[in-house]
Amino acid sequence: MTRDYPPALLLHGDKDTDVPYEHSVLMSRELERQEAKHEFVSMPNRGHGFDHQMQEPDVAAAFDHVTGFLKKYLAQ
Repeated sequence: MTRDYPPALLLHGDKDTDVPYEHSVLMSRELERQEAKHEFVSMPNRGHGFDHQMQEPDVAAAFDHVTGFLKKYLAQ
């Protein structure tokens, strides 16, 4: 991994019991260390697969963030 790594967006619930939250924390740290473009969106009190809860304000805001991230990096 280098600073030329494609932009990465990490979106992870801190109560995920399927994929350890720490994996995204460590990945974010490594991307930062490598100066790779990335964003890490931590979802407090969310588990795995929260995307079906779009009526919840924090989930809707997270997916607005996803849309912004895609617009930012796909437009380049």
